[in-house]
Amino acid sequence: MNFDIHSTLHLLALAACVYASIYLIYKGQKQVGIIFLAGFILILQLRLYLQFIGIDPSQGECWADQGSYYQCQPLMEKLSYHASHLGYFLLALGLLTLGLKDKTND
Repeated sequence: MNFDIHSTLHLLALAACVYASIYLIYKGQKQVGIIFLAGFILILQLRLYLQFIGIDPSQGECWADQGSYYQCQPLMEKLSYHASHLGYFLLALGLLTLGLKDKTND
């Protein structure tokens, strides 16, 4: 496991986002808070996967042989990346929901 300041700051920022999502739920914005919480947790799991499990160095050899980095990734790594991508879509949905709620309150 490699320790670097970039990964640590990323983890801290995501932890703050999770806390902010919980605060939204606590303050009564349950729908938006749950959407944000789910999105941030899906993004956080990728960062944790990369931080503690990492990428297998032998993938480079596989990539050279097969010509496709995606085919050489382990299944859990693929799932983790795709879940993180879904998290970004949830964040966009949460922002849209906030915007629509704000518009109806005017």
